[in-house]
Amino acid sequence: MIHVVADSTCDLPPDWLERYPITIVPIHILFGTESLREDVDIDRDEFYRRVDATRTIPKTSQPAPADFVSAYRRITARGDTLIPIHPTGTLSATVQSAELAANHPAGEIN
Repeated sequence: MIHVVADSTCDLPPDWLERYPITIVPIHILFGTESLREDVDIDRDEFYRRVDATRTIPKTSQPAPADFVSAYRRITARGDTLIPIHPTGTLSATVQSAELAANHPAGEIN
């Protein structure tokens, strides 16, 4: 089976995530020193409530390579093939984390 891995910036419809073999790795949303995983630790309603209450736009950070390694291992352990889909490296460092995960440890994830 072919399995798609994307980060949470892809903003796919929820029913697609239920219907198709897609794994979402959450980006990190930084409110000050607090790091929250999008759609795991904070949902959209809470995000907008905090933005409105603080009048600040939070920063974001790409998932750690370990986040991708974990997702890749789950998929490849079943014998599935994965296709990662991420924003371009000129817009986000997410693809760098995904590439590091795919190459470390060398040969473990195909």
